[in-house]
Amino acid sequence: MELILNIYCQSLGLILPEPIYVLAIAIALDLLLNDPQTGLHPVCLIGGLIAETESLIQRVFVFSLLPDRLKGVFIALISILIPFSICIFLICLCYSISEAMGTIASSIILWSTLGLTTLYKEVARVLNAIRYLNKGEYREYNIKYARKLLARIVGRDTTRLDVQDIARSLIETLSENFVDAFLAPLIFWCIGGTSLAVLYRSANTLDAMLGYKNEKYINLGWASAKADDILNLVPARICPVIVSIASFVLNRDFAVAINIIKNAFKEGKKHESPNSGIAEASFAIGLDVRLGGPTAYKEEGIKERPYINPGGDAPDIIHVKNALMLYSASAIASIIILPLLFYLIQTP
Repeated sequence: MELILNIYCQSLGLILPEPIYVLAIAIALDLLLNDPQTGLHPVCLIGGLIAETESLIQRVFVFSLLPDRLKGVFIALISILIPFSICIFLICLCYSISEAMGTIASSIILWSTLGLTTLYKEVARVLNAIRYLNKGEYREYNIKYARKLLARIVGRDTTRLDVQDIARSLIETLSENFVDAFLAPLIFWCIGGTSLAVLYRSANTLDAMLGYKNEKYINLGWASAKADDILNLVPARICPVIVSIASFVLNRDFAVAINIIKNAFKEGKKHESPNSGIAEASFAIGLDVRLGGPTAYKEEGIKERPYINPGGDAPDIIHVKNALMLYSASAIASIIILPLLFYLIQTP
């Protein structure tokens, strides 16, 4: 019991920046092994916790007059704080054994919060299917296959999408998940280590599961959506700077780089999300492509979303290829710039 108390006391000081080699190991694992597809993946475990917590709260307050929004607050707090607490306890326990054990634990847990390589490969698989489609071979089969692959990574209805719709969906999911699955966890790691990256990923998973605006979750998922919005405020606003740097490195076009920073916020305001729109606008301007427009969802039907960067080209497979290059360059820029920047800020 005394050991547990000591570990918890030590863990209070663990929410601090970690050595850069923790990040290096985590990124190497992501590049080599991708996102581990197992039920023991921390994000899967967090998802299970969220589902069980929602069920528990609903049963406990089944006969009460407690508003759904307040129930949602309880679900959000439990679902975010429990993984966060377990993470800092486990890492501190490992560090109490040896520094090497602590480094390994931190690196593996941080790896689980990153989805950089997996998303790249999923998008590339859909892109390859579209390429076959455009060659005119097995056209009907390949459009169905591309739609099926796309449905694995987007929440919209893919059953009737054409090539341009698929290309738009891929670029939009790349831009949004660049922030959600990489840039934001990286920023939180820079601020306070792996435990804060886990806290962010818990909130992001919570929003993905409960943050819908349908009849069931409009109130119950309100706290989940707000928590994700708040935590993404800073990462989403850093995104245009990172993307503009990556765009300049790729294209050597200073005007486009400046245009990303200048107009991403204005174009991003058209999106219903205060954060996702900025990421989409950054990629749309950098690629000179038009995003947004009518979007089909299984439960909500067709939603008329405003066009982002309306003067850009209609999305096509060449834009998806360029988007993958911009995505990769933005990730490299983030890895180089952000840890160095936070190190300089935190150094006396």
